[in-house]
Amino acid sequence: MPLHRTEARLSTRRSNLHKLEHFKLSVYYNTISCMMMCCHVMFSRARSRNNPTHIQFRKKMDVFFQQILATIQSISSVPRMRTRVPEGARHLRASDVEEVTFKVKFRFRKVEFWQLMHGLDLVDEHGIPKMLYVHHSNPQLAGKSRMAKMNAESALLVLLRRLASPARLCDLVYEMGASRTIISHAWNYMLEYLMENFVLPVYELERWIPHFDTLTDGFVRAGVPFENIIGVIDGHVQPVSRPGGEGCKGANFEDFQVFNGHDRVHALKYLGLVLSNGLVLVKGPWTGNRHDSACMNMSKMIEVLKHIFACTGRAYMIFGDSAFGAGRHMQKMLKGKNLSHREHCFNAIMARYRICIENVFAEIHSEWGYTSDRYNQKLGLQRVGQAYLVASFLHNCKACLHGSQMSAQYGHDILCDMPLERFLAMRHAPAFDFA
Repeated sequence: MPLHRTEARLSTRRSNLHKLEHFKLSVYYNTISCMMMCCHVMFSRARSRNNPTHIQFRKKMDVFFQQILATIQSISSVPRMRTRVPEGARHLRASDVEEVTFKVKFRFRKVEFWQLMHGLDLVDEHGIPKMLYVHHSNPQLAGKSRMAKMNAESALLVLLRRLASPARLCDLVYEMGASRTIISHAWNYMLEYLMENFVLPVYELERWIPHFDTLTDGFVRAGVPFENIIGVIDGHVQPVSRPGGEGCKGANFEDFQVFNGHDRVHALKYLGLVLSNGLVLVKGPWTGNRHDSACMNMSKMIEVLKHIFACTGRAYMIFGDSAFGAGRHMQKMLKGKNLSHREHCFNAIMARYRICIENVFAEIHSEWGYTSDRYNQKLGLQRVGQAYLVASFLHNCKACLHGSQMSAQYGHDILCDMPLERFLAMRHAPAFDFA
């Protein structure tokens, strides 16, 4: 679509939203007027309308409704405020922020930030940050006029800052030195860039086949009574804003499709596979009404293990809770009311290792506060699924730099086992097709 048509559509959408606000105010005004008329009719027809108590109550109601009408009229007359970029401001750079403040706002130290810049291919051969055309990801439109350009360093800072804590675009204008439009384009561009080039390739289980023996040894050293478990899996319900509700009208599906009856919340469903080195491979998202076993079948993880068994004869397994189905490549917690003492002991032992997946999900929410604000997760208006997957990917990057609770529990020195450069290079690992 030509750029001018896109801008015309955006301007039309803004005008429609402005008209919608005035329409709501007019509806409120007419509703209050009808209520006042009903009250006058009710009191005029009352037999005891000359009662002093009723007269005093009617006067108070008239004053109350008049105050409401005056408030609505004052709101409708106030022009909409816009946050503008200060004159002479430039896009934020890492050198503009102090070290302590940088760690709090962006979750990485400056040295680690530049390691991430090099690992994500955001710098050229001379170590200089690339210039990104964040308005369109299509390289054919890169030479067009009126393109939104931003330095790769500033674009990554926008991504980290907004993921670190829930913030509106207008709150980041003065901090980032860019308009809301540029910040929004940079946010969407970085999410799409990381998803296509890093998150989706790295999270493919078949790329981790050369590390399966090391992962199983880590579980064995930790005391797991299985010799061929590569990871612990569980489903995660990520609450989102109700589709079709106020501020979330752009969703293309009904609210019952994402409603999770077990937790009684509108949500998206993810699957997390925690490895013994502390990294997590997240699959999804799916609608919140999906069961964990259905998500497991759609993730194609069992097909990968079956292919390995057909080629090598080694039966690797994944361990999960009682919601999953048991089989050659899947073990789970035992379920039932009449469990024997031995089965209770088995559940008690494996619960200590299965709880690690819950801790990983909690760490993602605590580190990246954008994912914990359910009212800002608006389906159809924002890239909700991509934001959570990118947040889990950045959690893995931090685990490669600092280690994790999982690596200490399972006896892995993650700084030597999986450094950041090696983790990011997993996207180039060979993979096979199941078609």
